[in-house]
Amino acid sequence: MQERIGYIYKGWYVNDLKWDFEDDVVTNNMIINEKWQPLFEFKKTNDELSIARFLIDDLTELEVPAMIDGCVVTEIQSVAFKHKNKLESIILPDTIKTIEEGAFIECSSLKSIKLPKDLKTISSWLFDGCTSLTSIDIPEGVEVIEQYAFNMCENLTNVNLPNTLLKIENNVFDGCKNLKEIVLPNKLETLSEMALYRTYFDNLIIPASVVNIGAKAIGLNNKDAIIYCEREEKPEGWAENWCAFNRIVVWNYKQD
Repeated sequence: MQERIGYIYKGWYVNDLKWDFEDDVVTNNMIINEKWQPLFEFKKTNDELSIARFLIDDLTELEVPAMIDGCVVTEIQSVAFKHKNKLESIILPDTIKTIEEGAFIECSSLKSIKLPKDLKTISSWLFDGCTSLTSIDIPEGVEVIEQYAFNMCENLTNVNLPNTLLKIENNVFDGCKNLKEIVLPNKLETLSEMALYRTYFDNLIIPASVVNIGAKAIGLNNKDAIIYCEREEKPEGWAENWCAFNRIVVWNYKQD
């Protein structure tokens, strides 16, 4: 039997009835066909393919193929994997360039995911409600993390941000109560309004590269948290109320 990438083999069928070669009896004019169940609902455009929906409810591990039916998989559409609560591990091919907002929303059993290397954006609400996700590596090349990308990822403990990251939008780590530390990259330019609001970091270092900070961008729930700023003083591009709570701020901080 030849493998068909992007499909699950279901067996041999006569019309809608599964055929048993040991027990069933062949009759005249009988047509027996292989039956394959597609993994995805998708849209083809020329030689490229966009995944619209993941159709299987009981898989725990998934490696998305780079090609399906001769087309290169380049995109995952919005809410394509929504509520697929059995999935624990996902590997995405490097052919994917775009993952739209909320693609993995409320995949509550998802523990690990390998993202493609050529992503530029972590879309809004992408992992919202992925309560089993514990660690994630955001690949080099990503420049923006959009709003609420990791909202309510309650068991997230480790996030590796890329050196290419330029902007973090609002409420990205809202409700990530076990994320105690994060390293902001040295090319980061913008923390949008409420970007790191309602976070639980023990301490936070803001690199000198950050020229724009919105209102209430930093809101550390830990009352003993200290904010270390590499700038000597507040730049003009920082909102007056950039720090939402009364936390200790150390200016002109020099890292070892």
